[in-house]
Amino acid sequence: MEELNEKIQQINLRKNMDIHSGTGKSPITLLNIEKDSLQPLPTKVIRSLYQRYRQLHKVNQSSMITYQSNQYSVPAEYIGKSLLLESDNESLYSYDSIKLVVIHPIRSDKKLNYHPHHYAELLHKQQPFRSNEELEQQTQHERRLEKSYSHCK
Repeated sequence: MEELNEKIQQINLRKNMDIHSGTGKSPITLLNIEKDSLQPLPTKVIRSLYQRYRQLHKVNQSSMITYQSNQYSVPAEYIGKSLLLESDNESLYSYDSIKLVVIHPIRSDKKLNYHPHHYAELLHKQQPFRSNEELEQQTQHERRLEKSYSHCK
C-alpha cells in the first residue's frame, strides 16, 4: 500500500510540474498565483438550490412513479419500465433515455398526481371493451370523488 501511495504522489508531482500548452505555466505555479483569491464554497443550503435530483425509477402497474412519497403519472406504455427522474425542486421531469416523457409540478399536498389523459389511457388499456365516452365519464366521476375526498381531509 505504501508503494502505491508513493507512486501516486510521484504521478501527481510530475503532472503538477508539467507546463500546460495553453497557459504556458504549470498547475502548481497557477495555484500559487491564484490561491489568495480563492474563496470557500457556499454553504450546503445554498449549493443544494443548484443541484438536481437524478435517479432511475420503475413505473408501477398503476402507471405511476413514486417521488418523495407521492406518486406521479406517466403514459401507460411505460408500465414496468424504468424512467430517469430529474427534479429542480419545483418540477419533476420523467425521461425515457433522452426523450422527455412528462413534466409534473412537485406537490407535497397531494399523494396522487396524474394527468387526466394518462388516467384515461390506463383505463382504456385495462378495459378495452369500453368506449372512449364511457371511459371519459368514469374519469370525470372519479375526479369528482377525489375532490370530495380531499375536502373531507
